Amino acid sequence: MKGDDWATDQLLSRPNPSSEANRYWLAFLALSRDRGHESISMGMAGGLSLPRPVPREAIRREGQRLAYSSEGLADFVEIVTSIDDFYVEVEVKRAATEAKRAAERSRSRK
Repeated sequence: MKGDDWATDQLLSRPNPSSEANRYWLAFLALSRDRGHESISMGMAGGLSLPRPVPREAIRREGQRLAYSSEGLADFVEIVTSIDDFYVEVEVKRAATEAKRAAERSRSRK
């Protein structure tokens, strides 16, 4: 049935992390508020808003607030940074795809 692939992809893209992994995921979600964005104008095709990585210092402060220290803090920073790096990569690719489509639509209207 049409749309089944989309629904399956949506369900599979929502992981059910273990309680240990969930701590890092929740920290990533909370730290996303500290994320900056870079806006790029594309003229008639619109614009892009690209996410910037969360600053490592913000991640470190969150780890300290959560009582991580020493090697545990270093691990926390690396794990959350890795999650954030992946998020930024996926979002930039998504934005590039959308920008390409918008540019093609803009060209086809001429």
